[in-house]
Amino acid sequence: MAPILAAREFAFAKYAYDSGIPSPKPIERQQLDATEAILYEFRSGSNLDVHTLPRTWRYRKATYQMADLPVAIHAVESETFVRDLPDSYRQRAFFRTLIGYSERLPSSSTL
Repeated sequence: MAPILAAREFAFAKYAYDSGIPSPKPIERQQLDATEAILYEFRSGSNLDVHTLPRTWRYRKATYQMADLPVAIHAVESETFVRDLPDSYRQRAFFRTLIGYSERLPSSSTL
């Protein structure tokens, strides 16, 4: 990941974990070769297919369980997090930064 992406993702992942959303705990950002990475805690488990392929009647229950996660995410109070969010992580500034990384877009002087 680009450093801005890793920093933003780490902040959001940490907030999600600290808010009680069922997610792996982000441990730290690390440099791997020429990119940034995020190290998460290991969570043991199995693939959804292990539980549903041999027993197709379980798909309905699994679908409802997967739908519970976005509900949990949207139930978290985020006013403090949003208020304290660095400007560079906010959508408009963030996408300006990403566009700035692009080499294929013409500069503003050529428009």
